[in-house]
Amino acid sequence: QYLVDHYGIKILVDSLQSSKIGIPSLDEALQKNGFKQDFSQIFADWLLAVLINDCNFGPRYCYLNPNLKNLKISPLVHFLPLVTEGSLTVSYLIKEWAGNWQKIIGGKGSLVFEFDGQDDKDFNFLYIICDYQEKCLLDSLDLDKDQKGKITLSEFDVKYTSLTIIPFIQTKVSGYNGSEPSYQFSWMISTKEEKSEAEKEAELINRLLARIEDLKRQISEVQVKIDGILANRGQKINCSKIEKDLYFGMRNNPEVICLQEFLKARGVDIYPEGLVTSNFLFLTRLAVIRFQEKYADEILRPLGLERGTGYVGVATRAKINSILSK
Repeated sequence: QYLVDHYGIKILVDSLQSSKIGIPSLDEALQKNGFKQDFSQIFADWLLAVLINDCNFGPRYCYLNPNLKNLKISPLVHFLPLVTEGSLTVSYLIKEWAGNWQKIIGGKGSLVFEFDGQDDKDFNFLYIICDYQEKCLLDSLDLDKDQKGKITLSEFDVKYTSLTIIPFIQTKVSGYNGSEPSYQFSWMISTKEEKSEAEKEAELINRLLARIEDLKRQISEVQVKIDGILANRGQKINCSKIEKDLYFGMRNNPEVICLQEFLKARGVDIYPEGLVTSNFLFLTRLAVIRFQEKYADEILRPLGLERGTGYVGVATRAKINSILSK
């Protein structure tokens, strides 16, 4: 009836007169009469038309015959609790070219719907979301190679009244013998109450406070290490002179502390971070490079260099020590 309604009685006449049978005969008749749609597209349109039968969504989604204006499928309804968070998992079997309409209503908070079809079949998936003004959105869900897909609707209980799903398969077009297999699909749906803006802000503040406490703990641990290095088992560190070459990767080194103190005293142009950790890492290396390039005429150019290296060798130590001695 839907085919005749939208594509004319000649479609059936030509399909019956075709040498082909079943779906291929209908595709041939459609093409012969100048229609771009094939039977698989028309079948998908019919799945929606028989559910909503409303021409306001477009002529494809209703019957044009006035005698069929009230014809509608009643979907299987799943009701989620309104006062608490909930979840539901279901499994079904479906054959090729069969309609399956399921409607989800209720729920509290945001809604997450997850579909999982049998891996060796190509499922199609249409869905309809309706709001409290009886406005509905028709859409399709793209499934991955494992026949899985996901729909997330925030504030489902506030914005929407229902989600209706229509999974179907339409790959086999011929060779039917009356004992066709069924294919499995399942879906899981869950609702979760969303936090208010005030609750979200309070949660963020608590996370930041916890992070601050963690940073304080880390700083205390680092300070203990620095104090231990400075103590150097009861020996005092003399920072009036850098005696050894210093380089990237050195850790827990007393002379690195002297170097970092020296660089820190040169100001933010040389060592903006000003960290004194005893570890010669990335920030210390950058500070050494800035120092070397500031005094390039004395440190770099005599060595034939234009850019700082970050390695505290003889020339760099000599310049540092000359400044320290003043």
